[in-house]
Formats: sequence, C-alpha cells, structure tokens
Amino acid sequence: MTHDDLIAQLTSLCGAKYVLSDPSEMAPHLTDWRGHYSGQAIAVVKPGSTEEVAAIVKLANQERVAIVPQGGNTSLCGGATPDQSGNTLVLSMARMDRIRHFDRPSQSITVEAGCILESIQQAAEKEGLIFPLNFGSRGTCRIGGNLSTNAGGLNVLRYGNTRALCLGLEVVTATGEVMDLLSPLKKDNTGYDLKNLFIGAEGTLGVITAATMQLFPEPKAMATAWAGVRDINAAIDLLQRAQAISGGNVIAFELMPKSIIDNVRRHYPDVAEPLENVPPFSALIEIASTAEADAQPDEAGQMPLTLQMEELLASAFEDELINDATIAANAPVAVRQAKQAIRTGMDMGLAAGLAFEIEAYNRTVTTADRREGVLAFNEKRKAVFTGE
Repeated sequence: MTHDDLIAQLTSLCGAKYVLSDPSEMAPHLTDWRGHYSGQAIAVVKPGSTEEVAAIVKLANQERVAIVPQGGNTSLCGGATPDQSGNTLVLSMARMDRIRHFDRPSQSITVEAGCILESIQQAAEKEGLIFPLNFGSRGTCRIGGNLSTNAGGLNVLRYGNTRALCLGLEVVTATGEVMDLLSPLKKDNTGYDLKNLFIGAEGTLGVITAATMQLFPEPKAMATAWAGVRDINAAIDLLQRAQAISGGNVIAFELMPKSIIDNVRRHYPDVAEPLENVPPFSALIEIASTAEADAQPDEAGQMPLTLQMEELLASAFEDELINDATIAANAPVAVRQAKQAIRTGMDMGLAAGLAFEIEAYNRTVTTADRREGVLAFNEKRKAVFTGE
C-alpha cells in the first residue's frame, strides 16, 4: 500500500479533517517543545474514540508502519517526536479529551488519554477534591502522556509518581485489540497488574486511551517556607526533619541551585528574590493537612502548621543546616503560587501580581534569631517572598 493509499484509508476511518498530511499542518507535531528534535511522518492522525485508535493501530500493524503516540507534545526528551524515516504515523490524542465519569464515593475520575491535566484538576476542585499531579505544563500536557512517561511533578513526596495515582487503564495493544482495565477498585489483588506494564512504557507496548485516576481530599491548611540551606547534605537532613515534625505531611520539597533563581530573575527582573542574599542552594518546603483542626488558630492566634514550620526552621538554624528562611503565614495559596513560579516556569509576572494583591506576614529567620534561638516577626507588609 502506498502512502497515499494509507492516507485514504485513514481518512475513511477518522474523516478528512482529522488526517493531516500537508507539511505546514503537520509541522507543530513533528518538533519537540524546545525545538531540539524534529522528524518526518506520513500523516498526523487525530482519532476521536477508542474504536478509531484500534482501527488505526490495526491498519498500521498490517502495513508495518510505525506509530508515535502524542499527547500535548510537551516532552523535553524527544519521546513524542517521529524519526527521520518518513514511515511513521503520529497518533495525536488531542480529540480524546473527555471526562467519562466522576465517582465521588470512590474519589476517582475516569478520563480519556487526551484530557488536559489542568482540566482534571479543575474537575476535582469543583467537588472539594484534588488531583495532585502537578507541573508547569499542566495547562497543555495530557494525562495519556503523563501515564506513558510515569511523570513525577511537584508533589511526589506525598502522592507519588503518576503510576501511584492510577487505578486502571484502557489500552489498545500493538495489534489493535482493546484491553479494558478500567476500575476504581483500590484493593485489587486479582492476578497480574497489567496496567503497570503500560505506565512508563512510552507507547512501546500499546496506546493508552483512557484511565481511572485517584483523587484526594483537599488540604484544609498549608504552610510554605523558603530556606537557604548549607549544602545538599543539609537539605536531606532538613527534609527528614520536616517529615518527622509534620507527621509525614510534607507535600513538596524542592532543592534549587542559585543558578535557577538567577535565570528566573534575568528573564523577570521585577520579581523579588526569595531571600535577601540567595545562597548556593535553597529549598522550598510545603506541608499540608486535610484536618479541619489544622485550619483553626490556637488561643494565641497561631496556625498549627505555621508553628510546625517555625519549629522546623528554628531547629535547623540552631544546627546550622540553614542560614536564612521565610514563611508565608497568611494567604498561602497566593504566596505559594508566586513561589511555585520559579519551579514550574509559569509566567512570573502573573505570579508576582497575584502575590502583591495579598497581605502576608513573612516570618524571617536572621543571624540574630539563631543566637537567640527563636524566630522574629517582621512587620506586616505586602510581599513577594521577602521583597518589600
């Protein structure tokens, strides 16, 4: 079968609108997000259902044509980019973006592989739940790609990689058969755990077409801190202390070299630095609790998680693990969004604007505080990180 004949067959399966063979139309699908890798393809096919995916895969298998599954094409490693052979079909999952079922009792959601990560997060939030997988490309990446690469993201410490969030899959095998492994059941000890063969396989064993993902209760309280750490070993010690003091409630711990912060500042000079003197290494720490009691201040007006964070930083200061720190005590969501901007690569100008709109107490540890063994309070001010 010639390439033209193959395109004609694909058109009969999916419709002419969803089979791209014009070079200008295919171009965005043939290059990775950074522009480091590029390839060639017979066509870009956009199926609208699992049945169409199965038919495409059967046809490609019959004609010995390679398939490159593609989600949001946000890969930084070229995994969703075809090679230069020109004997490849790019299988774009963009049209398969529906939420099939939301199961509140089991706290799970079944979505198609082309569903954008942020759409899943928003659907969960409407029900007072969260889908904790999170990274900078959440507005464009798709859950099928997240599963195929077993993506990690910002909250791995608490919730695990994408594999740990998946309850079941629907997959089209390399020969075009559909495997329905969808299930909201958590305690499933029935035989082989086949879904885990496909998670992280990057499409080499089959094409993921749908998934049932685990949701979690939304945190009621959160504390966020930024600390300058002595070195990497000190950061490891700081993480272990944070886990112990918070009762395992650390949801994020990001270690960043100064070069990353300098790079952000170079592109977004109006955003204040997180600390007055940024050290060679910094750590962003987040602890969160789903308990209502942790969202209520004590008799002195102190928030429980903020007190835990203060205890952590005070002990770390005394043992010279850190040399400076700041805690966002009020309006944690807005401040957290601003601080996350450094690690997610989102628009820093927007993040700074969000943070400037809120009033926050920043509690800053100084050298004098270490000598006194306590944390001192800065006066109330509008701030991004420690910027005034």
